[in-house]
This record gives sequence, C-alpha cells and structure tokens, in this order.
Amino acid sequence: MRVALIGSNSFLAQYIIRELMKWNIEPALFGVVPSPEFPGLVFSRFEIPEFQLVLADLLEFDCIIYTAGAGIQSDLRESLEITYELNSFLPVKIFNFLTAENFKGKIITFGSYFEIGNEPAKRFYTENEVALSGHPVPNHYASSKRILTRYLNSAPGLPDHYHLILPNIYGKGESANRLIPYIINSVKQGTEIKLTSGSQVRQYIHASDNARVVLMIVKNEYPKGLYNVCNIEPVQIRTLVGTIFKVLDRDADFNKIKFGMDQRTDTFMPFLLLDNEKAKTILSFSTTLSLEEGINSYL
Repeated sequence: MRVALIGSNSFLAQYIIRELMKWNIEPALFGVVPSPEFPGLVFSRFEIPEFQLVLADLLEFDCIIYTAGAGIQSDLRESLEITYELNSFLPVKIFNFLTAENFKGKIITFGSYFEIGNEPAKRFYTENEVALSGHPVPNHYASSKRILTRYLNSAPGLPDHYHLILPNIYGKGESANRLIPYIINSVKQGTEIKLTSGSQVRQYIHASDNARVVLMIVKNEYPKGLYNVCNIEPVQIRTLVGTIFKVLDRDADFNKIKFGMDQRTDTFMPFLLLDNEKAKTILSFSTTLSLEEGINSYL
C-alpha cells in the first residue's frame, strides 16, 4: 500500500502517521520540514508558494491523504491567498488532475463543522446539510473549507474520495492556544484564565479516534462520499471547562472562573452539531476515548 500524506506537519497528520506506522504502512510525507519523530520516511518539501506539489508524482500512490490547511489558528495570520489555496483551490486542482488521469486510488480530505455557520437551534446536521448550509460563517477558514465540501458533494466523475467532516479535534500536541491546553497550562502556571460565556454547544473528537477512521478507509473498501466523523454527544463549553478542572483535581478553582471576559468570532454560532449516523452505519465508527480520558492524555 503506497500512501502519500500532504501536509505532514499538521497536528492531525502526526496522529495519522503514527496510526499508519502501527500497521507497517510507511507514508511518503509532503510538508514544510521533515518530522523528527519519523526520520526514516520519504520526505518532499511542500510549502506554497515557494515549494509546489508536482501533481504527476501523486499518480504513483494508492491512497492520498490531504491534511494541509491554513486559517484555523488565528495567531498564525496566514494570508487569505494561502488560506484559500490550501483549503480550497489546491485540493480541487488535485482532484481535477487525478480525475483527468483516471486515478484508481483513494483520496481522503477533511471538512469542518464550522462550515455550518450560525445555526441558532440545537440541530444535528447530516453531511448533505453541511454541504448546503447557507448560514453566515465567522471567518475565511470556514468559508474556504465550505468551497471544498460543496465541490466534493456535487462534482461528477471523481475518483474514490472520502471527505471527513470533523468537529473540534483535540489531543496532546495541539496548539497551546487551543482551549484544552490553554486551560491546563493556565491552571499549572497559576495565570488568569479568560473565557467567553461558555454557552456554546460543541462536539469533540480525539485525534487518535480520527486517525483510526483514516486507517480503516486506507485498508478497507467503503462507499465514497462525505462522512461526519464525530462523537454524537454534545458538550457545552462551560461544562467542558469544568471537566478539565475535574481531571486536574481542581474542582474548587472552577468556581472562581469568570466567564464572559473574552470575545471570540465563533461565539455567534451557539450550536455546531453533526449527525454521525452515516459513519456509524457504513464505517462502523464509534469513538474509543471519553472526554475525560482524552484530557488525561495531555497530562
């Protein structure tokens, strides 16, 4: 099995590489820098605009996993051109090229439930509903991801593709600015914690569970298309923060938190929820880590 992983330095990519390696699948990596954790893997420099992909090189692989992206971390301040190129235009170019070349392998890409936009009701979205959502979105990251999802939901004649629409991904190794590591580090360091109202309702999936689904698709045959890959149980952000304090055995300190001191662009989306019935039925998907177990993995 010859696997290419485009965007090999991403947080999610690291978990996917580890999962593949467990099964002696050594992916060829396309990324900014070689990963020190996997020095023996074939590596090709990929960093737009300076180092572009050679699309013809992809024809030698049985499976292509595209984890490259931009715009999810506001502190990185990538340009809009880079955000749309990585999240929308380049994957569309790859699909169009491989379709024209009659590519017979698999392609795995990723969407985000932020594409749903401003949904005021507690409603679980199917894959098709995510692709067709017209609600306003908070940023260009969500807008650019929406372009790819809509393309894959309707473009004719594509190779076998598996577009996994994800909720919030978490796990050890994610950016320190994300909610869970931010809370953990602030508690350990005794620094002030600034949070929104915490009323938003979200879903979370540990990166290892997501990597396991990728491995299943690499190794097995499933109907192509869009799949919501998530834990069906929603959690309010305020409750999630309380769970972090509980895992840290700092329950008493949770009551000292002053919610509403921070403002974030996603707060205007009160509910982001995916229906995972298709993934459960077709992929036999279920999560293996509870939220408490996932938080413990950081410690």
